[in-house]
Amino acid sequence: MKISKILMLAASVITFGLTVPVHAQTSLTTLFNFGTTSIGAGTNGAYPEAPVTLSGSTLYGTTSGGGPNDGAGEIYSIKTDGTGFSILYGFTDGATLPSGPLVLSSNTVYGTAQEGGSGSDGVVYSISTSGTGFTVLHGFSGSDGAIPQTGVIKSGSTLYGATSNGGASNVGVVFKVNTNGTGFSAMHVFSGSDGNYPSPLVISGSTLYGTTSSGGANGYGTIFSIKTDGTGFTTLYNFSGQYAGGNLTLSGSTLYGTASTVVNHNVTQSIIFSIGTNGSGFTTLHTFTGSSAESLGAMTVSGSTIYGTTLFGGTNGTLFSMNTNGTNFTTLYSFTNGNDGADPIGGLVLSNNVLYGTTGTSNGGNSFGTVFAATLNFSGQYEIQCVASGLAANVKGGSDTDGAEIIQWPFSGTGNEVWTFIPTSNGYYQINNIQSGRDIVVQGASTAGGAKIVQWSFGSSGDDQWKPTSNSDGSYTFYNLHSGLALDDPAGSTSQGTQFDQWSADHDTNQEFDLIPQL
Repeated sequence: MKISKILMLAASVITFGLTVPVHAQTSLTTLFNFGTTSIGAGTNGAYPEAPVTLSGSTLYGTTSGGGPNDGAGEIYSIKTDGTGFSILYGFTDGATLPSGPLVLSSNTVYGTAQEGGSGSDGVVYSISTSGTGFTVLHGFSGSDGAIPQTGVIKSGSTLYGATSNGGASNVGVVFKVNTNGTGFSAMHVFSGSDGNYPSPLVISGSTLYGTTSSGGANGYGTIFSIKTDGTGFTTLYNFSGQYAGGNLTLSGSTLYGTASTVVNHNVTQSIIFSIGTNGSGFTTLHTFTGSSAESLGAMTVSGSTIYGTTLFGGTNGTLFSMNTNGTNFTTLYSFTNGNDGADPIGGLVLSNNVLYGTTGTSNGGNSFGTVFAATLNFSGQYEIQCVASGLAANVKGGSDTDGAEIIQWPFSGTGNEVWTFIPTSNGYYQINNIQSGRDIVVQGASTAGGAKIVQWSFGSSGDDQWKPTSNSDGSYTFYNLHSGLALDDPAGSTSQGTQFDQWSADHDTNQEFDLIPQL
């Protein structure tokens, strides 16, 4: 296998959010197993190597093999609770080997397949979420690109992507095409000196960013940017000694990605790095060696925490977390190659404290892979800091009695300001004070907006159980099991001593809380 292909498979996918807690306990559920080599022969699909895409309570993904049409691959959907698996489309000789993440817009799915089309060099396609209306939007013919294994991204009515081959030098192009199939343009054709084999793209405003897995000034790949109109191609960084990995992720003015050292076709070391969108400040955040280095799988970032996978770490692959400054690396889960799978190469999606992803195999290598859900259980002790006020949840006066008010106050590290999360069921938790041993509760089990928040001994009414729901900025909103209302800083008060209440969700910072670990 070419180095470029190895590194493309090791691509990372990153999204952003939280100032966030360390999750040392993770429970993993296999949502779907694609079958064994002796049962079903891959008719449900095989090798779900691409990231899953989440819409509501439904995951969409592809398999690069198997399916109903002689192993050409498929598009599938499955509910986040593991029910309702459905093959939406089985690829045929006209388009095979689907790859890269899917993009959903309204009721339409967009993606790429590496082979097929009018020129036999791959296609960009669309299909409805019901599985009908499969349409080839563009078929590649070599000169305009070939082997589009990176998927596409969407901005407005335009899809952007890259092919790993094709173009004048056969080392890839950056392209765009309208969602109706018109307006195709090879915006940049790589020549080697500016990089070979481009990766999936990310977009910010009118600028696209990506990597190439080799080529450039030093032969090890590049980080590049290009405007969406095809102008302004810029090499932001030339790698040296380590080959650029796959997908970049953009957060503010910072890009995150991976790179690997390859000796005699073996990956001996891999890194996670950050770099400014202007090409400055390249920083190695974490280094992997041994089996963990070969190779890094996909990552998702929530605020200041990175979640990711290693393909072979812990023998069969791992899930890990670390801070975005490179500290506090933690192995969350080690795959066993049993029903939980092995080789977690697909992308990760984080939603409501659950990571969704795929493995390439399972059951001792005799299965065609899995879709999994890994629930991140809060462990340790935390300050709960209101985003609107910057003040911490506090048991007033350090009281140990039932009914004491929960107020906001400047954090000082005393026990009445430090909390643990005790899981109950279905994603809900007791939020328990380490000093009093009592929980955050809605006074009188009220279901009314404006009801005050106090501490109380744990009971059975549900008013003392809360579901942490992650927000796009990485903070959490806490929803009460009994009332369904959100923990709330009344009117966004910044005053010390304000007692928290509950209120219907307003999606503002007075209902958003950062969880800050207390070691």
